Formats: sequence, structure tokens, C-alpha cells
Amino acid sequence: MTSGLNRIPTSVMNIIDCVSHAFNPNLSSGERPVIGSKRKDIFSTTKVPQTGKLSSRGRGLPSQNEWSVKGTALVTDVPITYLGYVNRDSGVIEEPGHPLDGQSIGDTILIYPKGSGSTVAPFVLMGLIYTGKGPKAIINNDVCPLTLPACSLLNLPYAYGMSKDLCIEVNTGDEIEMKLIDGVVQFVILKRF
Repeated sequence: MTSGLNRIPTSVMNIIDCVSHAFNPNLSSGERPVIGSKRKDIFSTTKVPQTGKLSSRGRGLPSQNEWSVKGTALVTDVPITYLGYVNRDSGVIEEPGHPLDGQSIGDTILIYPKGSGSTVAPFVLMGLIYTGKGPKAIINNDVCPLTLPACSLLNLPYAYGMSKDLCIEVNTGDEIEMKLIDGVVQFVILKRF
């Protein structure tokens, strides 16, 4: 298989065999794998442009008190993998076949179902937030253990469990506003794209 972080050919085996190979590289045999194109199949998405008014309610984090944020939505119904597929320097999603491939998450209200990949993802997201390349707020369908830690530690507005599926109901480019008051997130579209 190929590592998602650096696209190096990778093998999986038990720890004893890994240590043996580390001390004796002659244990490996066969042809060296050739890394193919970075091109992947297109991810399956059900997003279609939406119109009309929309409001929704959801939950915020207990670690966050009150916040209010307005901004432009960046939306997908496909999980986002921060480690290896979101450029740490630019905040641009670099995952061929992903609906948001080539788009920056910076200064957006990022709406996606959940994160995917390694538990290192919160550290990548934290780095993006620290350097000003991360989103200004995040909405997930359910609490995401790969997103929540960065949002909680850096007090980035975070919402989940919305009354409507915002991954489907909101368009990328919509101008939105969301507020956390007494643990409840209120969401409204100000202007459709």
C-alpha cells in the first residue's frame, strides 16, 4: 500500500518482523514498488446547488462559552483528511478526487461531515489555525474526535448535531452567520451564492 502522508510504498507486518527488517535490510526481497499517479477516483458526493432560506440549530462545545461568526461557507459531504491531504503551509486541500481539491480552507466557515485519518490530524489543524491558514469556524455532522481537540484548545467556533444536514443544505460560497448562546448554536444563511 502507499502511505497517505508521503506516498512512500508501505508494508504492514507484525512488530517482530518490522524490528528484524530494521536490523537486516537483506530480509526484504522482490522488486521495488513503483509509485503510480497521484490521481485517484472521484469521491462520491450527493451535493447539488441549493436555494431558498435556511436556518438550523445545533450544539456547541462545553469548553466554549459564547461566540458569533460570519463568513463564507466552504462545504463538502465528503470527510476531510488533514494529515497528508491539507497543505500545512497554505491550507489548500490537495487530495485528488476530493470535491474540495485545490481549495483553501483559510478564513472560511468549513462544513464537512467528519474528519478522517490519523490522530495527528488535530495537530495539523492547530498549526493551520496558528499560522492564519485555518478556517474561522467548523461545523461537523457529529462530534469529530479529529477536529474537536484543535477547536476546543484554540477556541475556534465549533458546531455539531445541527437540526438539518448542512453538508447538503449549504452551498460553497453562501454567506452565513452562526452564534453560540447558552450551549445552542443558531445558524442562518444571510446570502446564497
